[in-house]
Amino acid sequence: MKLTSTLRTFVAGTAVLALSAWGILNITSTDSTAYQPRAERPAAQPDGALEIRKMLLADSEGNIDHAGLQQLRRNVVKAAEKQSREKANSLSWFELGPDNIGGRTRAIVPVGNNTLYAGAVSGGLWKSTNRGDNWTQLLTFPSLMVGSMTISGNGTMYVGTGSRFDGIGSGEGGSEFRGEGIWMSSDDGASWTMVEGTSTFLTTDALVADPNQEDRVWFGSGSGYGSITNGVASIVPSGSSSPSDATDIAVAPNGSYCLVAASNGRIYRSNGTEFSDLTPVSQGSGQGGFLPQSGIGRARVDIAPTANPNGTYNAFALFSTPGGLFGGLHFSGGNGEGGSWQEVWPEGITDTPLPRGQGIYDLALGISKSDPTLAYVGGIELWRSGPNQQAQAAAAAFDAPGFNYGVHADVHEVIFVDDNTTNGTMYVATDGGIYRSEDNGYSYTACNRDYNVTQFYGMAHSAGTGVLGGTQDNGSLFIPGDGYFLSDQMAVEAHGGDGFDCGISMVTEAPGHNYAWFAASQNGGLVRGTLSPGAVNNLGGFYDGSFTDLFNDEGDIGQFYTCIRLYEDFNDDFSQNDVILVNTFGQDSVGGTYELQTNSQNLPFTYTMGANETLNFYDSLSRPERILDAPLTEDPDYFWLDPQTAVQDVQCLVTTDTVGSDTTFVLTEIVEIDSVFTFVEDGDSLYHVFEVPMGVYDTTTVIEPIVITSEQCDTLYIHTADVIYNIPEQLKVKDPYNTMFVIGFNGSTGIWMTREALNFNTTPSWVRIGSAPSGTGTKAIEFVETGAEKGDVMFYTGWNGSVTRVTGLRDVYTQEDIDNGALNFDVMLASAGSAVTGLSVDPNDPNHVIVTVGGYGSSAAGKVRETFNALSPDFNPNTDWNNIWMNTGEFASMPCYDVVVDSRDASGQTVVVGTEFGIFVTEDGGASWNISNMGVESGPGGFTAPVFDLKQQFRDSHEWSNVTNAGAIYAGTHGRGMFVNGIASSVEEEVAVSEESASWNVFPNPVVAGELNLPTAGWQGIAQVEIFDMTGRRWMSQTVQLGGVERIQTDVQELPSGYYVVRMAQGGHSKAAKFVVRQ
Repeated sequence: MKLTSTLRTFVAGTAVLALSAWGILNITSTDSTAYQPRAERPAAQPDGALEIRKMLLADSEGNIDHAGLQQLRRNVVKAAEKQSREKANSLSWFELGPDNIGGRTRAIVPVGNNTLYAGAVSGGLWKSTNRGDNWTQLLTFPSLMVGSMTISGNGTMYVGTGSRFDGIGSGEGGSEFRGEGIWMSSDDGASWTMVEGTSTFLTTDALVADPNQEDRVWFGSGSGYGSITNGVASIVPSGSSSPSDATDIAVAPNGSYCLVAASNGRIYRSNGTEFSDLTPVSQGSGQGGFLPQSGIGRARVDIAPTANPNGTYNAFALFSTPGGLFGGLHFSGGNGEGGSWQEVWPEGITDTPLPRGQGIYDLALGISKSDPTLAYVGGIELWRSGPNQQAQAAAAAFDAPGFNYGVHADVHEVIFVDDNTTNGTMYVATDGGIYRSEDNGYSYTACNRDYNVTQFYGMAHSAGTGVLGGTQDNGSLFIPGDGYFLSDQMAVEAHGGDGFDCGISMVTEAPGHNYAWFAASQNGGLVRGTLSPGAVNNLGGFYDGSFTDLFNDEGDIGQFYTCIRLYEDFNDDFSQNDVILVNTFGQDSVGGTYELQTNSQNLPFTYTMGANETLNFYDSLSRPERILDAPLTEDPDYFWLDPQTAVQDVQCLVTTDTVGSDTTFVLTEIVEIDSVFTFVEDGDSLYHVFEVPMGVYDTTTVIEPIVITSEQCDTLYIHTADVIYNIPEQLKVKDPYNTMFVIGFNGSTGIWMTREALNFNTTPSWVRIGSAPSGTGTKAIEFVETGAEKGDVMFYTGWNGSVTRVTGLRDVYTQEDIDNGALNFDVMLASAGSAVTGLSVDPNDPNHVIVTVGGYGSSAAGKVRETFNALSPDFNPNTDWNNIWMNTGEFASMPCYDVVVDSRDASGQTVVVGTEFGIFVTEDGGASWNISNMGVESGPGGFTAPVFDLKQQFRDSHEWSNVTNAGAIYAGTHGRGMFVNGIASSVEEEVAVSEESASWNVFPNPVVAGELNLPTAGWQGIAQVEIFDMTGRRWMSQTVQLGGVERIQTDVQELPSGYYVVRMAQGGHSKAAKFVVRQ
């Protein structure tokens, strides 16, 4: 018997080598360069991720109603258990992966040398028995956010839920992911009970065993600091010498003392072995061997796992500032006592693990086993420092296949396990999962095989096995399946940062690649690429110059959540794109069939000319002289030819015109002449003549004509006649393959479209469709893809609660088309009261549209609303929406995130909805709903992580698209990876056989654990036994010898929960039956 789990165990040691053989290529367009706002790999931003969760979860006042959400979770568990007993219908889901990439992890605890437990932020509790090489989920543990873990001396396991450091700063508890108390298990996780007295604990960030008493552990929570003894909690009264709450605790291995960090950053030390008796070791700004007590945003403490020669245990304290920057590392070589502390890595240093202010969200501290003076400090990056070690990076802030010197960014925990080796084993918990080091932090191995706690925001599926999803802090992950890797659930990162919406072309027959894809990251990050065996080709950004002025100084555009959508039509009757047919024969050609390629993806298609249609070859071509008002940009008769050379001829005519006269009055003073004789001594005389002004004036009138001179020039362009030779004719042939790619920003930044996103031979030209929803911007975009309006109508929704319809897209190819009024915009919903998180257009009836509304709290208009009048020009937003969700009762307040109208139900009454607590399905248009989390559970009672995205394959096969996943529904969860539901064609016959062969009663059914019994009466000889899931994946193939027994047993304990078909065949005879596995 060969189960997938057996294969995965083998893959754990070899998959990295298989993946490292792939090339990660960066290719730019050859004939033009797209505008590239980001020169560096985008860094994930936890603040933005937390804000998204707030917008999805918050009530109408913008707050998180923790108590209401907890009750809602209990309602889901109760309803799922009842539904299971009643055997109500439920979709069965099958995990797609990723099985090699982890997710955000805040807690990890060892048991012995090989066993580890890890707690995921939104994916429950996990266990490894081989030092992290493989993981299995403990479905017995409630699916709560794990903030801390420990194991007491008597083997009892304690798990604290909720964390103040995954908070969004508003609402009760301020916690993003739900916490509810401290839980304990005394049977290795087989069963769990809540610790008495902790039901009101919303956050528990610290748990540590007491070496002095094997049945006691100490906790630090938002509700206080205290101990748990034999399952009963006791809080230490707060006062001047003890904190009112605690966020970190460290205990010396010999139990000689402990350190406690409070939420205000103050550090306390126990007075001996009784850890309820504390004394502050924080004073003032930290002089005199004490720690600072102000200016602190968060504090971590740790005590060395190895004693000094004198028997003391060193201690470290780490701080971040209120703004989340590095706040200093302090060391004590004297058992952490007041007066023994020194700052070994001061605040204010430029290079630290916190290049940005994230030290509230991620801050970690661990001490080396082999060197008790060496601390490992985690923030965005992982560093090392100490009194004898200058601060230096301990790992690159990324990981990649074959690169053993990095860990994922955002470090939350560092621990050392004493496993009888020199250095011990170091484990690092990050936003990207778990890493192991066996050489004191100089090289690392990723420990994420089967640790699928990845948080997806959006996803896309192909026409085959490939899926692509955008994740929180783990980029955009491509899972190709179909034998690309040793495991079909393995993923490769196609794009970094925080990933959001994605797109995959439905083309499967493109020359040169198997998939063409698109990935979006925060604040407008956008890339395109291809995937083929051996290489993921990230071709980079493809914005054009239209966006240049929209980017800020950091290269960002728009809101944090980047929303995109791809539309394809393989035979668009309205296409205005052309492919050029060139005469390559050197002579006229009449009729005939030609092989051409589409502009996008170079897809082959045939074009047949009319029997009497001629594709000319001109031996000579005479073009007449043309005198025109403007120079030609192309030949008016032969579009493929350059126009004749234009000579500018400017002729000007000068004219004059008298338009009147101008009169001028000139005043002249009258002057008289006088003379005088002057006698001198010698008898001579001098005669002088001079003018004498009289003070009287004479007026003269002067009249002059007014003349206007004007010059008028005419410019003509003379295109000289010419004769050209040996000219092959070209024809414009309609390109049948038409696409639209749309990205939505916020407000005036707009919604943009290009029809050239899949044309890898050029930088696409974009057009601005119009304004985007105000505020936080666009949340979802969907096209009408069937019926008469396909490719002409698009809907988009906003975080502000709006829904808008755009009509006229089939006529839009240039910005001029839009400016001339080609598009009509209709507001279908002005405000839903919360974000409109998802929209689905019924493939069987595009008039049938359903939207989902996020946020906790009931809505009179409904959390899931439908209309059957979506395309009508007379649509009325006030009357045409109808609620189909449970408007009253236990689920009325459910935050709903996405929706699919099942294409397999022509009536449109089967609807699948993703919610904060998993998947709900109705088969009667909303009259009744079932919880449908089988196979995707992350805890008991059918409970699972939030489901943010749903997609369905409703398209038919085409010569360019071999659809092998018809009808499949895909789910992207925020904490448990990606899943699929659907019946593949390879299983349909077996299902039909199983329904006809009701007499073949395999049992027990459902199988809770262990073995499935297969009746074999009347069978002799060798037979083949196979087990398939409902997607056609074969989980088991076994040859058995039959004869003389009534039944055989098949071990199915390693199969995930879900529906299966078992088939037993011998020659031309076979039997099949459906059965259910419940783990």
